[in-house]
Amino acid sequence: MKEFQQHKFLICLDSPLYLAVVKFQAEHELGRSYAALRIFIEGLKSLNLISQELYEYYRRKYSEPLKPDFILEDKRVKCDFCGQPAVARAVHESGVVKHVCSRHLAELQGHPKWRVEG
Repeated sequence: MKEFQQHKFLICLDSPLYLAVVKFQAEHELGRSYAALRIFIEGLKSLNLISQELYEYYRRKYSEPLKPDFILEDKRVKCDFCGQPAVARAVHESGVVKHVCSRHLAELQGHPKWRVEG
């Protein structure tokens, strides 16, 4: 068994408790694990089971909201010249390959040193 798995909890929640956790998660824009851990450390602190210093450390650690840029990250290939979405590849006579957007594709199509691919 991996070492971290020794400290894993499986918690079964009924509907009211589960909905309360989901509400907390949404209000604080947290992932599932961070929301559960934040609630857990709040309980530990209120029961005086952890120090104020430890509480502050974990509160900061598990208060980091989800970042929309991770969720909405644009995975499309970008033009190597301007950063716009690429629509094709251009190969220079030296063998250098560049991804190009529609604007740069049009500029390179008639160029004597570049060959455009699909």
